[in-house]
Amino acid sequence: MFLHHQILARHVPMPAPMPHAPHPLRFAQPGTLAAALREAGFQQVKEETHRCMLSWVGTPEEVWQHTREVAAPLRQLLARLPTALVAQVNEEIHAALRRYSDGQRVNRPTVVHVATGVR
Repeated sequence: MFLHHQILARHVPMPAPMPHAPHPLRFAQPGTLAAALREAGFQQVKEETHRCMLSWVGTPEEVWQHTREVAAPLRQLLARLPTALVAQVNEEIHAALRRYSDGQRVNRPTVVHVATGVR
């Protein structure tokens, strides 16, 4: 789960995504990407999990601003919240992201699943 989802879930109900709808966490569980490739007819499917650093040049505030701008469902959810709650959520997210900031970049550990197959 994304850091901002964890924080938002403490304040408002977070709608679950539709099971097969495109969304950023659709293949978050190991094996789900490989299973989708097999369902699509791929053979010799292999999946690997990599731990890496997701690095954003800039401040925690800029990371969160960018996330809000590109994630339409998130924008809609925040638009329905009272202004005071949005301010509180923003500050909690900024504080959480500051833990990963070195002053120049926000460096967050992440996990990436990569799958390949032959068709």
